[in-house]
Amino acid sequence: MLLLKKLLIKKIFHVSLRNNLFIFLKRFFFSYLLVQPTSIENTQYVREGDSVKLKVISTLDVKPNQIHLIHDGTPIDLKRRSSIAIDRVSPGTYDVQLRNLRIQDSGRYEYEIEDTPTPKHLVTLYVEPRQIKEKFLNLPQTTFNVGESILFKVDFDETEQLKEIPKWYKNEMLIPIEKSPRHKQTIDHINRTHTFEIYNLQIEDTGVYQMHTSNLIVKTPEIKIIPKTTGPEVIPEEITRKSSVTIDMNKPKEQPL
Repeated sequence: MLLLKKLLIKKIFHVSLRNNLFIFLKRFFFSYLLVQPTSIENTQYVREGDSVKLKVISTLDVKPNQIHLIHDGTPIDLKRRSSIAIDRVSPGTYDVQLRNLRIQDSGRYEYEIEDTPTPKHLVTLYVEPRQIKEKFLNLPQTTFNVGESILFKVDFDETEQLKEIPKWYKNEMLIPIEKSPRHKQTIDHINRTHTFEIYNLQIEDTGVYQMHTSNLIVKTPEIKIIPKTTGPEVIPEEITRKSSVTIDMNKPKEQPL
């Protein structure tokens, strides 16, 4: 009888403990919901040079220039930021594009529509630096004569950005390509190739060349420019003029007096 009483008390204690635990968890869960925001803010992690497309939905149908963006509390002047575009997709729906992002573009973005008092959260961006890759450009020829031309061709893979004009250096000195008639570069976005050509090579063009973008460095072997060689000098053969005397053997010899 005593054993049965102990078992009954132990069971009642376990039931009471379980009920109290359930009540505690229930209260904790509802209190947690009360302090949480009603919506989850959009947060994105991107790499330098990437682009993002965001959507704005409004009950107002306005022109794209009536939507103003705010970055970390400061209004953005879209006239000075060509990398940001706002397009109307349908009545009340707009696409916001942030292109070619930089480290300094990290932060909280909000938008506000004219005649509405409160800005709304658009996205919080974390722009991470993109790792710089290095390549070595193999060339079939590294020695050239004065007056010849040289062409460097760089192929970009899918992970390498081709959204900017590369810069070229010779012996770590920037080459002012736009000011030189002997230099020319082209970009083929379809085939993802870039070329750099030097015309009418001179002795001072000797050196190591490098191409730089925000995430890629391509280095060439040393390029040598030598004076144009000429063949051996041809000395004209001297022509010796000789006098000839014809002697008539049948003519009788004159006798001396």
